[in-house]
Amino acid sequence: MFNLTSNIIYMYIFRSQYLEVLILTIIPTMLVRNWRITLPALMVQYVLLGLLLARVLPNVAVAVKPVVGITTGLILSIAAQRADIDRSRRGHTGSTAQSRISRADWSRLPSQLLMRLVVMLLTVTAAFGATNRFPLPGNARELAFGAYLLVFCGIIVAATASEGLNIGIGILMMISGFELGYIPLERSISVSILLGLMTLIVALAIAYLTLADADALHLVTQERESEPVFPASSENIRNESST
Repeated sequence: MFNLTSNIIYMYIFRSQYLEVLILTIIPTMLVRNWRITLPALMVQYVLLGLLLARVLPNVAVAVKPVVGITTGLILSIAAQRADIDRSRRGHTGSTAQSRISRADWSRLPSQLLMRLVVMLLTVTAAFGATNRFPLPGNARELAFGAYLLVFCGIIVAATASEGLNIGIGILMMISGFELGYIPLERSISVSILLGLMTLIVALAIAYLTLADADALHLVTQERESEPVFPASSENIRNESST
């Protein structure tokens, strides 16, 4: 296990400083479910993906990925902030990001973070093994490693998250992984623009679902508050007292 980890660090991370920073941006999305932390990390991921693709794409096509990523992050940030404002106006205690901190179970938090960190290390190892066992065409092993890593981590985030926004972040990571593996095969500007438009459409859908989650929570709360509470009858009280 130690030799495999050292090979990963030597062959990929030390040979490409962008992959090192990419792993550092994936760690918050795997460990934390707070959008104030994960969305900035997601935007940095898109910038790093543009820098990684600079070795196989022209400069005009490289600029598409960071622009799309920053726009996606802003769209999701506005949607998450608006959802938090709607919750606070409807009487809920604070935002989702604040409630995760105020209502956190600090006794279980270290074990949860440790488990997610172990899953992250196993995912990095699996991405390294998939790169060697199933290399992607295009003669770019570093891009293949990044693609496998983003796809695997995106699947884990989407499968373990409970909110629409966090599930959407996992889906966007999966899409970025597929783009990182596919773009070296089609190095045209039109393909990069079409993939960028697809990312923006997915981001808009995630923003809509984020706002829909806030509305659904409000409706559930209203239904619970509107349920009638029937007082206990005198016969039931007598039966309880006799027993």
